[in-house]
Amino acid sequence: MRRIKELLTGEFGRYVIVGGTTTLIDLALFFILCEVLGLNATLSNITSITVSMLYAYVANKFLVFRTHCETKRELWEEFAKFVSSRIGTMGLEIGSVFVFSDLLGVDGMISKLGTQVIIFVANYLLSKFWAFRGKNQKE
Repeated sequence: MRRIKELLTGEFGRYVIVGGTTTLIDLALFFILCEVLGLNATLSNITSITVSMLYAYVANKFLVFRTHCETKRELWEEFAKFVSSRIGTMGLEIGSVFVFSDLLGVDGMISKLGTQVIIFVANYLLSKFWAFRGKNQKE
């Protein structure tokens, strides 16, 4: 039981919560833009990912990995690493949704949902081992 509590309240547990809320923001905004407002699935996807990415940086920095940057330069480097890693996974996600939705005719929401597990894992690994990696983490 203690081990389960540690898992849920530790870094990974915090990431699951932040990642879950990030995913909900992404999906809700995508749904509103694509399904309610009738915008193109690819445009809706780019917009929802961008908004959720900004939320994810702040939440991951302060709630999950708890990093502290000594200088503005360190902060900008950390942010650049985070954004570049998310742009990489965003490219993967946008490409996947485009192929499934626009080329294969799969419903946009189903296409979006289908990519989420892979993106979630890739984002965690890139955040932990690249963007937020370093000696300035506070636990």
